[in-house]
Amino acid sequence: MKPIAALLAFAFALGLSAAQAVEIKVLGFSADGRYFAFEQKGAEGAATYSLITPIEVESNRTIKGPQVSYSTDDRKRATAVRRANNRVMRKLKVALKGMLSISIPAFAAEPYEDATLKSLALPAGWFGPESWLALREIKLVTQRCAKSTTNPTGFGLSLQRKTKPDIRLSQDVVIPPARGCPTHYRIMQAHALRLADGDIVLAAIIQFVTSGSEVPEEPFTAVTARIPKS
Repeated sequence: MKPIAALLAFAFALGLSAAQAVEIKVLGFSADGRYFAFEQKGAEGAATYSLITPIEVESNRTIKGPQVSYSTDDRKRATAVRRANNRVMRKLKVALKGMLSISIPAFAAEPYEDATLKSLALPAGWFGPESWLALREIKLVTQRCAKSTTNPTGFGLSLQRKTKPDIRLSQDVVIPPARGCPTHYRIMQAHALRLADGDIVLAAIIQFVTSGSEVPEEPFTAVTARIPKS
């Protein structure tokens, strides 16, 4: 799985350090369910930045193309970046049309430290009775955080349903360097689109905190999957 590691690494290479007040904006799915995209906005000093992350849903892999846009960029570069990102979005045909969204305000979200198992109820009309997204934190004892002896924390995410088999959506084996040294995770949003054949494409937005300053303290990553109707 490669959520946003590559794009975040690119951002940090350009000089982005610990950002504050990172906000997320979901851009939607393509009509065929192949792609999902979201945008993160934050601040670095006096400058603001925007990072668009398009994902291929079934493989849960980030698509190359979009670039980080800074408010301090010169006008020529800013225009070029904006046009390049717009071309990618037009090509993917991502939109919010027909999408189901469940969004949890930060103040109402489960505290990071409350439990290692965290869940989000999903609508029965879409996923069946008693359906949940379940997130479990995993201490990766075989990996060390950069320049320390601390073990990072990963996560596993599954779709649990009363009347159907559970589906494992994601399971960290190693933590990408661009994620820094994460310590806790929580589910913040879930988005879904029902396709013509009855399948559902799903995107879960996961927020995490880190113990270092290499990455934003509370950035977001996404887990995507296609859920068969049967």
